[in-house]
Amino acid sequence: VANLTAHTPYEISAWAKTELGDSPLSFVHVVTSGTRPASPSLKAKAINQTAVECSWTGPRNVVYGIFYATSFLELYRSPHNSTTSAHNITVLVQRDEQYLFLV
Repeated sequence: VANLTAHTPYEISAWAKTELGDSPLSFVHVVTSGTRPASPSLKAKAINQTAVECSWTGPRNVVYGIFYATSFLELYRSPHNSTTSAHNITVLVQRDEQYLFLV
């Protein structure tokens, strides 16, 4: 697995699926090497009812992931997302919804 954040714990799970069925689930916990970058400071500002301008501070020359959803559960399970090496991005959202944002 490539492009993971340095000095960050991850849980990786895997299983095999065959015509006979699924194998038991296997888990491994790992912490990536290196120095963890400073956490970015995110600001999200509505431009109109369907666009939000997200900007943040943080190191240069890295790729940022922007994740957003209408609930914490959706943010955990299946968030909308975009990636960029810039320090801002405009995301399109559904009108009349409230969103949570992470970078």
